[in-house]
Amino acid sequence: MCRASPRGLAGSWAPCMGALLLVELMFPALGVRADRGAADSPQAQALRISIDFPEEGFVFTQGQQVLVALKVAHCASAECGHIDVLMNGVQVSRLDLLPNEYGEIRAHVSLAELPEGDHVAAVMLVSSEGEALSEDLYADVGFSVLSSLTMQELRAAAGEAPVGGAEEACPHARMCIGDSQEVDCSGHGECVRGACVCQANWAGEGCSHAILFDNTFLPREDPQGTPSRCMKAAMWGQGAAGLMDSLLGAAEARKCDASQVLRFELRRMANVHYMATLLVKAVTEGRALVEEGIGPYNTSGFLLPLSACLPGEVQANSVPIHGRNDQITYIDASMEDSHYIPPAYRAYSHGVLWWYSQLVGFVIRPNERLLSMIRGMKNMIGYSHPVLGVQVRRGDSCAHAGSSTIRPPCQSIDTYIALSEKFISAYGYKQIFLATDDQEVVEQFRQHATVKVVSLPVDRGIFDSSFFIEYRLMKGYTDGEAVTRSTLLDLFLLAEADALVAGFGSHFGRMAFELSVYIKGYVPPYSSVDYPYCSHFKEKRPIG
Repeated sequence: MCRASPRGLAGSWAPCMGALLLVELMFPALGVRADRGAADSPQAQALRISIDFPEEGFVFTQGQQVLVALKVAHCASAECGHIDVLMNGVQVSRLDLLPNEYGEIRAHVSLAELPEGDHVAAVMLVSSEGEALSEDLYADVGFSVLSSLTMQELRAAAGEAPVGGAEEACPHARMCIGDSQEVDCSGHGECVRGACVCQANWAGEGCSHAILFDNTFLPREDPQGTPSRCMKAAMWGQGAAGLMDSLLGAAEARKCDASQVLRFELRRMANVHYMATLLVKAVTEGRALVEEGIGPYNTSGFLLPLSACLPGEVQANSVPIHGRNDQITYIDASMEDSHYIPPAYRAYSHGVLWWYSQLVGFVIRPNERLLSMIRGMKNMIGYSHPVLGVQVRRGDSCAHAGSSTIRPPCQSIDTYIALSEKFISAYGYKQIFLATDDQEVVEQFRQHATVKVVSLPVDRGIFDSSFFIEYRLMKGYTDGEAVTRSTLLDLFLLAEADALVAGFGSHFGRMAFELSVYIKGYVPPYSSVDYPYCSHFKEKRPIG
C-alpha cells in the first residue's frame, strides 16, 4: 500500500497508481458488480463518492488511455480515504489517500488496456480492513472501447451526439439545412443541426477558411455571436477531455523510470513547440515529460509542473536525457512529421491547429500565483471585453530578420494599425491590448488607434538589444524574473482577447493563437502579418 504525496499537479491529491498500469486482467461477464455490503458508518450520511469522468456511455478508441476521475466529498479523516477500484466487477486496486483541507479527495486512475466492447468501472469506499462502508458509498459508470472510428461513426456510436450530449443541448443553427443548404460548407464540412462542422484544418461559418494557407480569418460575423457557435464548439470539443485526462494521468503517475517518463533538458516558453512534438511521442507511448533547467526562462514559479516526478528522481533511475538537437527515436517514422496526430485522436478529424492547441494548453497551465497576477494586471490596466489582442515584436527579432532564411522581415507599425482598424470596424471592439517589446510601438498605437490601447506597465528597455533575449537571459545580463513574468502576462492576455493580430513567424505569436483556440474552444478571428499558421518553424510558408 502506498500513501499519496502532498497536493498533486492540478490541485488534487496524487494517488499511487502503478499497479493499475502493469496488471494484466481477465475480465468476467459484463455488468457483474462487486458486493457492496451494508456496513454502517457514522460518516455515511455525509460522505459521497462519485465518478466525474468518463460520463455514462463515453466511447474510448483503442490506443487511448482509459482513465477514471473520481471524487470523494465530505471526508473528515484518513479513515474515509480507502477506495477500491473495480473493473467489470473485479477489484483492480485499492487506493489509500488523504483528504485536502476541504474534505475532498480527487484522483485520476489509469486503467490497464481494455479489449473492445462495453465495460463498467466502479469505485467504493471501504474500511482499512477492506469491508464496504455502505451501499451508498459506491459509484459506477458504463463506457465502451471501440476501434478507431471516423467522425461520422463516432457520432453514430454516441447516438448522433458528441461527448456529453452537447449536440442535443445546442439550438438548431439554421445556417445549413440537410442537402439544401443556405451555406454549402464549401465542400470542406458537413451540416449538423444547422451548422457547418468543418473538416480538418478548415474553419469558418461555411468552412471556407484554410487554416494552414490563409493569413487572415475575418468572417462577416464574429464567431462568438453566431447561431452555430454552440455546435461548432461542441464538435471541436470531441476528444479534448479524453486527451487532457490522458496527459494528466501520465503526469500524475509516480513511476519515474524510463518506461514512464521522457526527460529533456530545456525550459518552457522558448521551446514550447519543440516540447509539443515531444508530447506526441510521450502521448503515444503513455509517458510524461520531465524538464530539466538549463533554458532561459524559469517558469517553475508560474506554471504547473509537467510531471509529479522530480528531476532528481529520474536522474537516480538513469533515465536518459534529451536535448533539442538530439535525434529522437519514434516508434513510427510518420511521427516525425509535425502534422502527425496519433490515430486515437486523428479520428476526431479536427486537424493540426486543434491538436497543437490542446498540447500547448497542457504545457502552459498557470498555477495559482500566475492566475492571481493575471487578475491583478487586468484590474490595473483596465483590461475589458470586447478587446483585440495585438502582438508586435521588435528588438532582437527585427535585428536578425534581414540575414535569416527563416525569419520574416518585420512589418511596419502602420501595417499592424491598419489591420487592427479592420477588426475594430468589423466587430466593434472597444479596446486594444498591445503586447510589444518596444515602447515606441505603444506610443504610436496610442496616437493613431481609434480605441483605447492598454499594455503592461513594464520597462521595455530590458528588451532593447540586437542580442537575442534568450541568450541575454542565459548569461544573466537581463532580469530573468521580470522577463518571464511579463512574457507570461502578455501571452495569457493576448490569448484571452476576442481576436488576435500577430506574426505567426514568431513562436510567441503562434503560441498566443494556439492558447486562444484552446481557451475558447473555437477558432476566433485573427490575422498574421507574415506567415499563415503552421505548427513547426520549418514549415512556414510564404506570405500570401
